[in-house]
Amino acid sequence: MSSTELSAFQGYLTLLATQQLRSLKLPSTEADDVVQETFRRALQSREQFRGENSREMAIWLRTILTNILRDKMRREHRVVDEQKLQFHVDQSSLRLDQWLSCSELTPRRRAVREESFLLMADHLLTLPADQRIAIELRYLQGQKIKEIAEAMQRSPASVGGLLQRGLKSLREAMQD
Repeated sequence: MSSTELSAFQGYLTLLATQQLRSLKLPSTEADDVVQETFRRALQSREQFRGENSREMAIWLRTILTNILRDKMRREHRVVDEQKLQFHVDQSSLRLDQWLSCSELTPRRRAVREESFLLMADHLLTLPADQRIAIELRYLQGQKIKEIAEAMQRSPASVGGLLQRGLKSLREAMQD
């Protein structure tokens, strides 16, 4: 495993880190630092990785990311429910995975889907902040439009527009 191989997961991990930092009421601007620390720890302990594919690598990296978030909360003297934290990270990842799911999973389709999974995470990070946040809250946290509107201090119609424009941009980027 090299830093080049890990860089394929940058967008995916940044997305998960941003989600978790926001839900933990920590500055989401620290997501890049959390991801870099995840990569540093992964490279230091690469001999412990026993996986054989990108899905197993993603799971391993998610676990490292969760441990870093847990450590961060402890340093800030905040109560940490480790099972709840792991659950939330896994749920965000699962929702992202389900968003890209397809009915037939031949080995070729599985490889294409995994590549699309990472590519979409990268594209999601390029959206304007409001569109990205609306999509994250809707599709990665499973919130209803009314809840998103309250959290973003916008009208439900405004949130609907953000979602529509964001999804359109994602579709266009994925087609390219």
